[in-house]
Amino acid sequence: MDSLAPETRRVIDLIILLHTAGVLVAYCFYLKSVTGLLQFISPVNRTIRPAMVWLLLLGFVPYFTNLFGTFMYVPFILRSKITYLFFCFAIILQFFIVGRVAIAISAEYRSRRLPTRFAPTFKRGILYCLANLVQLLMLLLHQGRELTIAAWCLVMVTWIVYWVGVARYKKAISHLPVGSDPDSIFFAGNA
Repeated sequence: MDSLAPETRRVIDLIILLHTAGVLVAYCFYLKSVTGLLQFISPVNRTIRPAMVWLLLLGFVPYFTNLFGTFMYVPFILRSKITYLFFCFAIILQFFIVGRVAIAISAEYRSRRLPTRFAPTFKRGILYCLANLVQLLMLLLHQGRELTIAAWCLVMVTWIVYWVGVARYKKAISHLPVGSDPDSIFFAGNA
């Protein structure tokens, strides 16, 4: 890309910036959905604090630092290691959050004595995390543009499928009757 004319380079940078900003906005809506789900779950059943979900935004740091030249004076080899470090942290945190959210949903249903599968969003979430891991491996192994784009598409599809599952449980839990557990001190219903 260094052989491109400056005007062409600016257009490409603008397209990348707009794409990244669009994905970031959508990702913030996704994080808001996960946070909202956790806020509907009673504190005793939460396995993670709702605000911790927002740490996943650290995975976007490399996109903006590379675009705006924040690491401009850092040698390239170190810059790419810093980028991959942020990606790895976000992927590990995503595995953690997916597991904790699934267990919290299950615990909430169990505490209200309602039937549900154990860890209902877990499979979808793990598929999303594994797709992220595949994408990172494609980037690390320099597997070419086609495979990296295919991995990115896989991430987008699994992310949306997981997001839909989270939104479905958020809606369901928000409409659950309060006080369905007569022994619970957290759901004061028919007192």
